[in-house]
Amino acid sequence: MAYKNICALILGCSFVNFRYTKYAKKKYVFLNSGASLAIEQIANFYKKIEIPIFLVIDNQNKNFKFKAFSNCNFIKVSRTNSIFETLKIALSEIEKLNFNNIIINPIQVIPTENLKNDSISLSKSSLRKGRWTAIDFDSEEIKFLYRDDSSAEGKLAYPFTGRINVQISHLKLFFSLTMDSKFNDLGYLASFLFEKFKYKFQYELWLDLTHEALFTETKLKNIISREFHNIKYNKEKNSITKEIKDQVKLNEIIHFYKKLKNNLNLQRFFPILLEKDSPKNKASYTLEYIPFPSLSELFLHENLEYHIWEKIILKLKNIYDEIYPDSSGIEGLNSKEFFSNKLQKRNQLLIKLLSSNKYPVLEKIYLESYKVNSISMPPLKDSFHYIQNLLRQFDTKSRLWFGHGDLCFNNILIDPFSLTTKLIDPKAFSSLGNKYIGFVPRNYDLAKLNHSFIGLYDSIISNMYSLQIMEDNNINLKIFHPQKHHFIKKVFSEVFFENKKMLMHDINIITASLFLSMLPLHSEDSNRMVVLAILGNAILESSEKFSSEIFI
Repeated sequence: MAYKNICALILGCSFVNFRYTKYAKKKYVFLNSGASLAIEQIANFYKKIEIPIFLVIDNQNKNFKFKAFSNCNFIKVSRTNSIFETLKIALSEIEKLNFNNIIINPIQVIPTENLKNDSISLSKSSLRKGRWTAIDFDSEEIKFLYRDDSSAEGKLAYPFTGRINVQISHLKLFFSLTMDSKFNDLGYLASFLFEKFKYKFQYELWLDLTHEALFTETKLKNIISREFHNIKYNKEKNSITKEIKDQVKLNEIIHFYKKLKNNLNLQRFFPILLEKDSPKNKASYTLEYIPFPSLSELFLHENLEYHIWEKIILKLKNIYDEIYPDSSGIEGLNSKEFFSNKLQKRNQLLIKLLSSNKYPVLEKIYLESYKVNSISMPPLKDSFHYIQNLLRQFDTKSRLWFGHGDLCFNNILIDPFSLTTKLIDPKAFSSLGNKYIGFVPRNYDLAKLNHSFIGLYDSIISNMYSLQIMEDNNINLKIFHPQKHHFIKKVFSEVFFENKKMLMHDINIITASLFLSMLPLHSEDSNRMVVLAILGNAILESSEKFSSEIFI
């Protein structure tokens, strides 16, 4: 479908704070769909169909230089009393740009279908009406059941998603005829357009982050994983089915879960494996669904109390000590696939990528020294060589435990109130043979935690950073620091390292290698590769006590 003279208007202005989950209140513009911001999901949708995006924001909001907002133009408004006041102010700005149509899109609604001109978006499925406007087709005539109509609650109807493709002239007429702007419901605009101009209804999968009935499906639809082709949620069975790229990986994971059955102490930290399926050309397995937010989501987007963060970190330490007790572990197994060999192989992949001449900035800092925020950094090639030599000490000296192997925040699901915790997506390494599938050095998983708590890995992956390439190999980098980050990282260091400088030094070396080794895995995003490379170098240069505050 070709679109002309049309733009998308994303209503992200904080005219009201709302409670979208039980975990926190937040402003619309920073609403997240899991670990990533909702606006990024929305903007990417419109970018694919080449529709320019205008994000309406409160004029007091900041932090819009982050990459997550890179596809957005901004319209700033003062605090208003209703969504129509906000829309009217935004319209006055849009009118100057010679568009004929606007697609109105509330920031909590993730679009799933291209919306035709003069159309109103409805959910594909009918639902028992809650706090939303819905359309009743069972009456003698089509009837709008508005959001605040309590008498209609519970009636089976088709929800209005909030998305409308409207002609600007029709929108102006609505405002000229509407005397009362106190209504805070786009359903009144939809009703006007339907009755006055015979707008058509268009059906789409309704993904809305502000309604509990839809929150789980909306989050799962926006999960992006390198590991899986597809993730499906089955509400009736309360299960998640994950399709994997190859049969070998499926066998490794199934083998891992079979081993868990013989270790009841660890089994309670993982979801239950319900079934496996391996038809031709597809490999999948099904687990019970765990309805907790990921630690990444809590870390980036939720303003939890200090005492809750302290309890979360103590809980993680308890789980870590149970998985990797100091009194056990197998000696004599070579760990080079976690350390020196892994880095060497990834470096070779990176060199091959750089030879394509598609990554000029990364290639330059790979070969030459550079500055980040006025701090001098060595060439990446020197860092790869230096870390690889340092990692060899861990190749043979590390004991191995049956553990997780990828203890990053996205793989830790936790209820921050009960502290019930589940670990998902274990690596199930098989480099040591089937007998030792799932065996990892515990310092490897501690480095995984460290690269999120201390290295802000989750901010980078969620595109919550700004990168500016200057002249003479100078780079400016700012990374989002979550609320209470100073306190959180302090407690993490105290609990996990207990002021053991040597342990912290070793873990920082491994953490630096993690950042550098993941570069070829992010070849689709050259800027992210540069940021990950900078973090790896910065941690290496300050391995005694790295501080991310140099990126504020």
